Amino acid sequence: MALGGGYLTDADPAQTVRALTLLEYASDHGVRAVLVGQGIGPLENPALQRRAAEALPKMDFIGLRERRCGPEILRRAGVSSDRVLVTGDDAVELAYAARSESPGSSLGVCLRIAAYTPLRQSAHEIVGRVVRRESARYRARLVPLIISEHPSEDRPGTLPLVRGAERVARLLPRYSYPAQVAQRVAVCRIVVTGAYHLAVFALSQGIPVVAMTSSRYYDDKFLGLADMFGVGLTLVRLDDASLEHELAAGISKSWEQAPSVREELRARAREQIDACREAYDRVFALTEKQADPQPSVVLRQSPPPQTNGQQQS
Repeated sequence: MALGGGYLTDADPAQTVRALTLLEYASDHGVRAVLVGQGIGPLENPALQRRAAEALPKMDFIGLRERRCGPEILRRAGVSSDRVLVTGDDAVELAYAARSESPGSSLGVCLRIAAYTPLRQSAHEIVGRVVRRESARYRARLVPLIISEHPSEDRPGTLPLVRGAERVARLLPRYSYPAQVAQRVAVCRIVVTGAYHLAVFALSQGIPVVAMTSSRYYDDKFLGLADMFGVGLTLVRLDDASLEHELAAGISKSWEQAPSVREELRARAREQIDACREAYDRVFALTEKQADPQPSVVLRQSPPPQTNGQQQS
């Protein structure tokens, strides 16, 4: 089982080939091979397309976390549609369980620095300036939120944004459980994020998101998520010459619409939870069919050797 992720993509060719090779090897040796919670693509590299067309049609089941791009990529690879189900992200249920009955009043923020989502220093400074200014305008506490604990990603991207702000929430310890991060998201009225799964955590609880992106890879991730939830996500490009204006406008829009989109977002989350459970039911049914009908063979073992008159344990 290949668990949820965005690792079948041009952005990481080596990992794409590794994953496809492992799954194909399993299938070729009579082992059920399935994928769940997948964000596939962009996949325009001809060599990766050929590799996908060799391996993916052999899969017993593929669950997709979005319907905007993935189904077409699988169709192009020759995957039968009856083996595919669009479910939404596997983390939706975890996040939905952390929801609060009382609307939050804080502004959550996360900015990732990575090769697959490049960030100019000038854009980094603009994001910090805007979130500090807007949080002061709304008298909102800033909540730094970390998804990736890779040393060069979310912490160095996020912590400078809140430095010098009037009110800043305590940062969760390194390697906190996902559920703890989701619970921290619940205190927010909106979330501004460059990390995909933080957007999942927020939208699943009914909290609107301003999503920041600087690559086609992340465009697809966030636009696929926006399509699954229908409302509540505003996309801002970090390489836009009007970044300061667009980000401030996105925060203002999200702050004002937060009460009106809350229940619709939660309804979309429940739909995705049901679809994910259906996907896992299908995977379980495949394992039932895989069960070995032959009787088990019990091998009798010799007694353990004796050492100095004492039986070894």
